[in-house]
Amino acid sequence: MTRARSLAGALLAGAIALLHACHPPLAQRDTGPAPTKAIADAPPASQPETPPPALHRATVRRASGTVDVRLSDFEGATRVTVAGSTPLPVNIERRGGGVALRNGGEQAEIVLSAAPGRPGLELGAHTYPGRIRVRPRAAGGLEVTNVVELEDYVTGVLPAEIVVWSAQSEELRAQSIAARSYAIAALDERGTKTKAPYLFDDARDQAYGGVLAENNAKARDVKTRVTRAVANTRGIVLIEGERVVDARFHAACGGDTTDGRRVFPELDFDCMRPVECAPCRGEMAATREASAGVPATWTWNASRTALDGLAKRWSLGAHVERIAPSASDAAGRWLEVEIRGPAGSKRVAFEDLRRALGEGNLASSRIVRTEPPAGEAITDGVRFEGRGRGHGVGLCQVGMRGYARAGWSAEKILDHYYPGARLVDFR
Repeated sequence: MTRARSLAGALLAGAIALLHACHPPLAQRDTGPAPTKAIADAPPASQPETPPPALHRATVRRASGTVDVRLSDFEGATRVTVAGSTPLPVNIERRGGGVALRNGGEQAEIVLSAAPGRPGLELGAHTYPGRIRVRPRAAGGLEVTNVVELEDYVTGVLPAEIVVWSAQSEELRAQSIAARSYAIAALDERGTKTKAPYLFDDARDQAYGGVLAENNAKARDVKTRVTRAVANTRGIVLIEGERVVDARFHAACGGDTTDGRRVFPELDFDCMRPVECAPCRGEMAATREASAGVPATWTWNASRTALDGLAKRWSLGAHVERIAPSASDAAGRWLEVEIRGPAGSKRVAFEDLRRALGEGNLASSRIVRTEPPAGEAITDGVRFEGRGRGHGVGLCQVGMRGYARAGWSAEKILDHYYPGARLVDFR
């Protein structure tokens, strides 16, 4: 989305002078215990180790350097407005094969930094630490990136991913480590394919909102708690073998997490295997309130129009006639579905079906009932009833909150949801 305001021509020279960097003009881019175990029987807490020598340099560098975060609200925008680098906002637009300030010359890229005394750069509804880089996007429009220190990035992830004001300190520490681990692992994997890997600021990676607000007492408390948790875990990540763990997490598992490899084939980690989640099962009386705001069950009616869209998407004819699971896990979570239409059938990963119908609609793969029943003829739409929220892999946030309220440490929580992984301190 483009947010633009005019910049007075008289201040344009000052804006250019305060740019952090510009290239020359272009010549030619989700028990206590498990049900019968006491909290004391849970795996012992892991203690952070020093980094194993075999970890490659890219991992170590990213554990202490900057990361590139693509700002999804501005993907393909033709013009953006950035405030905080100069007395008045700066307008940057796509021009030819490059970018340009209004009334300025074409550039390969423009990079802005906040002026002294400013908390960051304002863009849209957010304020961002570090720098904002604007480049031409290969598919058209602009590519807008926040170049930010890793720890500042993690600080911006926490309040975007969990409810901070009511969180336990160990919950915040656990989420900090998981978010940091995911970011480094994702960048390392993408670094094998491109020299300039990046993260998205939305569900394609982790939600990220930049600088935390301080406009009221509650906001200031949230910022203090998040900043403390991130600082307390600075540099600590989950390791399996010689790799940083691609630490997936989700809102609520519904009682059991699932095997990461069966949901995400690229997720080659033994520590992302199924575990029981007592808080999500409602088996911990002291922590039942942990799921407040995240209902245990959900219902959604897929309309005939929505199902017709699936038929068109996968070339099945005019309508979807039947939907049934073709692969499930031990807890009954749908991993793969077969969709039939008059022109044929298609087996797809359940996460692909969720994306096609809307992840907020088909809230999880733990389907407990459909009407009509799975596999039977569909005459109109389909009513789905399920448990949990998200893909079900790795850390369950409702479970994390419940265990933290039961007195578990962040280390113990992470041991539970990523069994076999080790904590390593890059400091």
